[in-house]
Amino acid sequence: MILTGHTGGVTSLAVLSDGSLASGSHDNTIRIWDLNNGHIKNSLLDHTALIDFLEVLPDGTLASASFDNTIRIWNTTTGVIIRTLTGHSNYVRVLAVFSDDLLTSGSEDQTICIWDVKNGLKIKTLTGHTKSVISLVGLSNDSLASGSFDKTIRIWSVNSGETIRILTGHTEVVYFLVVLNDGLFASSSPDKSIRIWDVSNEQSVKTLIGHESDALAALPNGFLASGEFDGTIRIWDVGKEKTVKTLTGHTSGIMSIVVLPDGSLVSGSHDKTIRIWNLNS
Repeated sequence: MILTGHTGGVTSLAVLSDGSLASGSHDNTIRIWDLNNGHIKNSLLDHTALIDFLEVLPDGTLASASFDNTIRIWNTTTGVIIRTLTGHSNYVRVLAVFSDDLLTSGSEDQTICIWDVKNGLKIKTLTGHTKSVISLVGLSNDSLASGSFDKTIRIWSVNSGETIRILTGHTEVVYFLVVLNDGLFASSSPDKSIRIWDVSNEQSVKTLIGHESDALAALPNGFLASGEFDGTIRIWDVGKEKTVKTLTGHTSGIMSIVVLPDGSLVSGSHDKTIRIWNLNS
């Protein structure tokens, strides 16, 4: 299935608790899609700049990060804004749920904010990156990983707000972070590498070479999907460090990948479309 309706590139995707799909775009809108028929169920229109990231919160609401420097929390059924979080001084680039009560956000202002989503208050600001923070993922226990245009990954203690470790190896921006099985997480970069890190000791244990990737998604079978700037998607066998399948069809770069409950893959692209892939066919 191919979903069309955005007038700008599709920057972020999120699977909602009712099985619907949310998509954010350069056209400043969020669309809610019925995947049974490919129709738009709702359009969320209140941001005044492009939406760069979407994240589903534990209570089923949707958080959106925008270049208007805000984070908005939405009821996706009614389209009503529940809360607007302000505090970043520049574009909000990425979001990650850390717990039932905490949401983290990374920004062009080089900081990470920790938010209490129950009351909308900013409770902590993490500083240390020297360029924009563009990727985040919660790890085990108290730790959070962040990727930046400064080419590093930082591991943070959310409780103390301090940097635990700085991971180096990428030679370009760290675009995306995702947790894998077996205590591993992955990082992508336009340096044509995807690095696999051990959560327990934050050491690089594998490097997948050859894809100038932006988006990543962990697949149910333990494989990894990566979205390429040329519009292709690669499926990787992480254990064997090799590509097992390449998906073609998009005509521009892939900016987001998510996995549906049935194992299908969904990709959003600069070509303004969303594609749903059956990986078994």
